[in-house]
Amino acid sequence: MNRLAKTILALVLMGLFVQLAPASDASLPKQVEDAIQNWLDSEWGEGAASFTPSKSPRLMRDWSEQTIRIDGEDLPRGLVVAQVEVFKDGRRIRRIPVSLRVQVETVVPVAARALPKGETLYKDMIRWEKREVSGIRGDWPDPDDVITDGETWTRRSIKAGDVITLSALENKPDVLRGDIVTLIAHKGNVSVETQGIAIEEGFRGDVIRVENPQYNRILRAEVLDRSTALIQNVER
Repeated sequence: MNRLAKTILALVLMGLFVQLAPASDASLPKQVEDAIQNWLDSEWGEGAASFTPSKSPRLMRDWSEQTIRIDGEDLPRGLVVAQVEVFKDGRRIRRIPVSLRVQVETVVPVAARALPKGETLYKDMIRWEKREVSGIRGDWPDPDDVITDGETWTRRSIKAGDVITLSALENKPDVLRGDIVTLIAHKGNVSVETQGIAIEEGFRGDVIRVENPQYNRILRAEVLDRSTALIQNVER
């Protein structure tokens, strides 16, 4: 093969490579970019989220005379797919999926110290910090949520400085295993009270097993509040 033929072949191969190579800088029409940013602002608040297309979508055209609307998941972050809906004269004419990488910085609850599993949560154990949350799985309490001291505990251990997600928390039962509770029994117009030790945990309305050590009895009782239960029957 002579030098001219080699040069032509090299140019052809280079042209094929350029055509096949993915675009390094994905871009969107300005109308679409503005619509996506407005959608993110409505989900996270103005200025909290930004995005970049993860690849070049097939929608490179001018839609200045059409209405653009974005449909997607709530509170999007990380790699997401948004649906670009194009309307003309009030009728949707196109719906195009667009892959995005969404970066979000927002205020989240952070453990002020290490919290072991089963730790009862108090407000001084939490601090609120602005963090980049794109890689965090699960949701977290909102700053406007009221965290009542002593009514929530941890389902798993949480390291100091880690974001506290909802999946790591649960409501603390009204009665815990080992709690001493007042047991009430009604018979006609007569009420009798005695003391018992909870063998199981439970919330208000739950029926749990309670031991009455005075008579060496196991009772089933309905939890009325944090210290009182209504006897339902005797197991033994």
